[in-house]
Amino acid sequence: MPYQMIATDLDGTLLDDNKQISKENQKAVCYAMDKGIVFVPCTGRAVQGITRFPFLVSLQTLAVAYNGGMIVNLRNNEIVYHCPLQKADDEFIIQAGLTLDTNICVWIDNRLYCNRINAQTLKYGSINGVQPLLFHEYAELPENAVTKILWYDTEEKIVGYTQSMEKFVSENVTCCTSMPCFLEFFNSRTSKALALAHIADRYHISPKNIMAFGDEKNDMSMLAFAGMGIAMANARDEVKEKADFITLSNNRNGFAQAVYRFV
Repeated sequence: MPYQMIATDLDGTLLDDNKQISKENQKAVCYAMDKGIVFVPCTGRAVQGITRFPFLVSLQTLAVAYNGGMIVNLRNNEIVYHCPLQKADDEFIIQAGLTLDTNICVWIDNRLYCNRINAQTLKYGSINGVQPLLFHEYAELPENAVTKILWYDTEEKIVGYTQSMEKFVSENVTCCTSMPCFLEFFNSRTSKALALAHIADRYHISPKNIMAFGDEKNDMSMLAFAGMGIAMANARDEVKEKADFITLSNNRNGFAQAVYRFV
């Protein structure tokens, strides 16, 4: 199959557990692009969580942020596409998080607002290269559209929160984990797959000519959309079950291994 596009998740996929892009994976990206293949980072991270990697910025490609809630051109930081949460939904999710006393991270205008500043929210901010801004009540947040909300808690609590919130959020909201301790909420009209379809249309590329990599539940739509969906060895079992191929782990350059196998 002549692949024309490669889309990949970052955390747990292209990045190792030290949050670095290995030299081997960088070489594989360049190898694919030298063959004319379009490379697209697709992540739940904010835009700053992508642009903090000089290697990715140097590629000057389109990138998917916020699980598909935004597409940005890394050449000039132009926002190509944005699909935020509806007002009633973001208020419900934030109020529920405050009631449950969990760590709430809210993205508005590419700024991060958190209901508390602690080790967890500081760590989350550092992943995205931003400093959290404190809020105590929903009314204190800017009135502009909310791109994404994330709850950060223990893995055990996140499992419980996921099961309950899947029942209570409106049909306009998708909630899923991007890491075992992260529960994310975003507009149901967005997903990595829908964002990838938007980019594929721009390049006139068929889904069957796309290779996609991932490890978490928020990657499953993208892996299903692509002609070749590749799960990492460290992926969740349900992700592996839906994948066409399972490569090595993110710590063993699984991305590079699959690129060289299929490109």
